[in-house]
Amino acid sequence: MISLQDHLNNICNSSTNIQDKLNEIYWLTSMAQVSTTFLGSRVITKDGFAGSVYLDDIAKRLVALSKEVANSPSSLPAERISGVGNVKTLKKFYVISDGYIKNSNFITRFLNRMRELSIASKSTRLDLKRAKYHFLAYSKAHFLKEFGDRMDNCYGRIQCSSKYVAKKSSVLRLIPSLWVPKVSS
Repeated sequence: MISLQDHLNNICNSSTNIQDKLNEIYWLTSMAQVSTTFLGSRVITKDGFAGSVYLDDIAKRLVALSKEVANSPSSLPAERISGVGNVKTLKKFYVISDGYIKNSNFITRFLNRMRELSIASKSTRLDLKRAKYHFLAYSKAHFLKEFGDRMDNCYGRIQCSSKYVAKKSSVLRLIPSLWVPKVSS
């Protein structure tokens, strides 16, 4: 039986296709269980795999992929939407594990607090919040090409960047198989 950590490493090292990596992360997190360890770490387990993987490790991989998508003019709308879905799943896992930590014993809460106060862990969770916007980010030229000059498709610009953040609904319209027009009654 392959370990979950080895599978995560294989996802990020084997394929060069961003969509394949995002699909594998989706598959890895779907039907997975989040829990906390006695030492206050947040971990993911999945049936059929040995061991567990830290939630922060998955989040770091997803943040790196979000930056690749933001900096690639050839990123497909499906990649962007898939990335946003993965971010939503990981954020949900953080909320669930927050509840587990809140209801755990004093030692686990204390060790988790020490871990969460470290710079590395805090930046991972904050970067995950920003990753959604990276998945929806376009250069000005690419944004104008995809959406025209209609700024109602745009949330605004990423701070300290020349990237424009498209609304998720606007990106969905670029995928014909996913977009269903509203029917007025």
